[in-house]
Amino acid sequence: MEKLSYFFPTGHEAHAQAGHVERPDRLSAVYTALEASGLLSQHTSLEPVDLANGLLAHIHTSEYLERLEAFSRAGRPLDGDTYTTPDTFTLARRSAGGAVAVTRAVWERRSERGFALCRPPGHHAMR
Repeated sequence: MEKLSYFFPTGHEAHAQAGHVERPDRLSAVYTALEASGLLSQHTSLEPVDLANGLLAHIHTSEYLERLEAFSRAGRPLDGDTYTTPDTFTLARRSAGGAVAVTRAVWERRSERGFALCRPPGHHAMR
């Protein structure tokens, strides 16, 4: 059994808006510090699970998912604090899939513990 498994979203830099507090540098700084400490080389990096629309619909309404995808395609903000880019929807799915991969590794006892560095963040997601 692995001691620790983790997820880091490659390509997350495509979700960015100049001047916004939620930006790629925040996550990259955490990753760089963990890498410099040697911790990442001692543990297992996981690939995200490809999440089916049906699974996502158990968590979010289909209307919300359709809205997020449409707004992302257009690069329109969801609200005054939540920007999107044309890559946001795809990156959000990968981020959620990374969290699922870490959860499964721990649940299935392949790893004692885990963490997912997720971007874009999901704290504005509905339901």
